[in-house]
This record gives sequence, C-alpha cells and structure tokens, in this order.
Amino acid sequence: MSRSLRERLEDWSNFEECLVHDVRPIMFGFGVDLVMNYIWSDSGVREKVLESPRLVTLRMLGVDHISFVGDLTESMKENPKLINWGLTEVARIVPVSASSGLGIAVEWEGRRRLEVGFSELDIIASET
Repeated sequence: MSRSLRERLEDWSNFEECLVHDVRPIMFGFGVDLVMNYIWSDSGVREKVLESPRLVTLRMLGVDHISFVGDLTESMKENPKLINWGLTEVARIVPVSASSGLGIAVEWEGRRRLEVGFSELDIIASET
C-alpha cells in the first residue's frame, strides 16, 4: 500500500520555512517540478542555506491545474530590486483535494499561494 501524500510531506516537515528554488513545467507541461531548498538538518537550520542549498524536487505528473497568487505589495511592484530570498520562504506545503486525485498547496503568510493538482508525485532529494 502506498503512503499517503500527507505522510510523504510530513517526512519533510511539510517543508516548513523552506525556500522555493524553482517551479518549472516538464515533459511539455505534462508535469511540474517544484524545487525546494530544504533548510533543515537534524540539529535545526542548516548552515549556509543560501550558499549550499539542499534541493528537494517535488515532481508532479499528470498536472490537471496550477494556480499562483503572488500577493505582491505596491512597494514590491515599484521596487522589485529590493525583493530578496525572504519572498520565497514558505510557511508549509499541505495536501489539498483536487479532481486529479492529488493536490498540494504551497502556503506563505498572507494570501500568497501556489496550488497544483496532479495524479502522481515523486520526491527527489539531492545528496547532502
């Protein structure tokens, strides 16, 4: 029996406080790779998180829908050069219901949100 999506995300502490590194379509849009910079070690936050990212890819296949709410402030829009890595720090990734069978929501503080519905997930961790 396969493990639930919730359990698989919990293996990675729901990516709490981790950084979105990249979001890109793959296989001509059949899938989406959500690449996260995983900040945690056994003893807390890793050293040199930005300089030496630990990349974990959530490879979602059979993507039925993807939506993104940027929730940018007027200040951000007027001064994009002032935006830094903090904008990519998520609160957590949680499972959501989706017509495709599986779904995740990447949640930030506030209204910023990325949601993907898909049918298959593979989690690929880089070596540390």
